[in-house]
Amino acid sequence: MKKLLAVLLAAMTCFAFAACGGSSGYGEGEQFQLGDNTYALEKVVRATGNDTGATDGYGVSVLQVGNTAPVIISGLGNGTLNSTSAIDMTLHDGDTTYSTRSISFAATDEVEGYGSRVIFYFDIPKGSDLPTSATMKGQSEEEVAELDLSGMTAVEETTTTTTTTTAVSPENLPVDPNYDPEANKDIGNTDVYDPIDSFDVTLPDTDF
Repeated sequence: MKKLLAVLLAAMTCFAFAACGGSSGYGEGEQFQLGDNTYALEKVVRATGNDTGATDGYGVSVLQVGNTAPVIISGLGNGTLNSTSAIDMTLHDGDTTYSTRSISFAATDEVEGYGSRVIFYFDIPKGSDLPTSATMKGQSEEEVAELDLSGMTAVEETTTTTTTTTAVSPENLPVDPNYDPEANKDIGNTDVYDPIDSFDVTLPDTDF
């Protein structure tokens, strides 16, 4: 009887650990919300075009409902606008954290229910495995989603994507009619202005 109770207790403990530990985040194909946008982890790509002598290029592809790109607009002193992505991602391998080298946005109609694809590119040291834990971040501290890359096999990247550090080219950005450069200019003799706003920019049918 004692032996039977011990076996049952051990089984219950295993189930408890499974329920509590479970998945470490959203897995492949699972939808999650980040700010006003809905995403789903799609795939991991092997971006050989980003390889160097010391690192291998990888990308984490996330699908987004709708075909807009969340960007932050900044004004420059020469009267032009600059844009950066309002979303980002980090990979975690124990005490090591990898930041994105670049982010690409592209409109897509390949997957039903989604209108755009975001790929976060990383440089991983040669000989190292791709981390299985990722964190996708929005503009605020509350906009965070943990992703589980375990069990996903990297596929060769089949499309040519320009991996720039800006989300969209500045000439395609909307202009805030109420933006006053002088009112937003930094204190001191710098030619850089504070970020003025964030927009969801409609994506063209081609990659940036």
